[in-house]
Amino acid sequence: MRKLRLFVILSLSRQVYERKQRTLSDTAEFRVLKGFVQNGHEVHALMPKEKGIREEYSYHGIAIHEFKNVRIPRTNGLVSKSLLTLAQRIEELLFVLFSLKRFSEIVKSCGKPDLVYGYMPLASITTYLISRLYGIPSITRLFGAFLYTSLSSPRDLFLRMGYLELLSFKLPCQYLIITNDGTRGDEAAKRLGVPHERVKYFMDGADFLEPIEVDTTALREKLGIPGEVHLLLSVCRLTNWKRVDRIIEAIPEIARVNKNIKVLIIGEGEERRNLEFLCDKLDVRDFVVFLGAVTHNRIRDFMLIADVFVSLYDFTNLSNSSFEAMACGLCVVALNTGATSQVIKNGVNGVLIDPPDLKKLPDIINWLLTDDDSRNKLSRKARQYALENFESWEERVSKEVNLIESSFNQARQDYSTGQTADPRRILEETGHMIEIKREWKNPFRDGRATARIVKTIKRAKF
Repeated sequence: MRKLRLFVILSLSRQVYERKQRTLSDTAEFRVLKGFVQNGHEVHALMPKEKGIREEYSYHGIAIHEFKNVRIPRTNGLVSKSLLTLAQRIEELLFVLFSLKRFSEIVKSCGKPDLVYGYMPLASITTYLISRLYGIPSITRLFGAFLYTSLSSPRDLFLRMGYLELLSFKLPCQYLIITNDGTRGDEAAKRLGVPHERVKYFMDGADFLEPIEVDTTALREKLGIPGEVHLLLSVCRLTNWKRVDRIIEAIPEIARVNKNIKVLIIGEGEERRNLEFLCDKLDVRDFVVFLGAVTHNRIRDFMLIADVFVSLYDFTNLSNSSFEAMACGLCVVALNTGATSQVIKNGVNGVLIDPPDLKKLPDIINWLLTDDDSRNKLSRKARQYALENFESWEERVSKEVNLIESSFNQARQDYSTGQTADPRRILEETGHMIEIKREWKNPFRDGRATARIVKTIKRAKF
């Protein structure tokens, strides 16, 4: 396999990633990019810069190129929704323009890439335009998709900004790679008529699948947590749809039966202040500890000593954190939203709560904390399911890297093997067919248009 040059457009800045997980290397996005680097490919990542002067640097062999990111200031006063929407549309337009400008600058110094990735919906617009302007195959990479629940309601589609996801599904690309996180992205693609062969629906890998040999009593002492305290754990970005408030609201009822509890909340986000205010309002501050963003290894430590992991997201609860909790042999209580029940089986390897029954959460938690046998059985089954069904991150990364490498191998078969390359496949795989079809469908096609078609075919390098 020859060395490929990949350009990746990211919608989020480094500062956002670091607020999520302290380091970029633990994110799903950068795990895959590092996989390409380890296979000998050249990877360039274009990221917006929140503040200060844009920089260029290397991160685990990935060349990072920052570009200007314009944020229109929001006032604290009353601002109409239409003005906020207008500001957001302007920011999105500027993101596309500045990322395109940065791409053209880097191409001049580094050379034209073989492939361009768009990470998340907004970046997919940039990659589509690059594909059209430069004749480069593009890949759209979505880390879950909220689109499915909004397809039947144009109003929801607009209010949830689903139009960006809709564009990312509909814009032509070589592959549409969607994380299988229970949000039914594959079903959304089917309903929108995306060709089946274009869609790749991959579940994320899981950490902590290695054998567990740890003295939990000693680990509790190291972390300063008494052995008699029952621990409830939440690990997620503190954003509104992940609904950590539901756990906090259940604490008064739980504490009436079991006062010896602590709720550990790991993660940062815009909702933290509201959640802290809710704790004060319900007078449960003594039961809740906000740990903020912690390193990945520390997350594993907390999962090994916790009694119950709680995940009550609105759209799905098949998150990386839920997978890791199961891999650590931690009993999981989850809201039955999205396709969560495809992995977490109620009463078998976890506990599922249907949304109308959310009021039963305190009783379920108290039952699990007092019935050690039931809790331990669910914990063992969760660990067993994880070992039998989850891929390691190394396996998951290899799957995506191998997909890209094999597509280029098929598109450019070596004549020395005696096999004849399929010209149509080459044009499709390299993205040049998009240009040819555009020129061919032009009703005013003339000799110059035909010449451009011939030039495009030559660029495919059969």
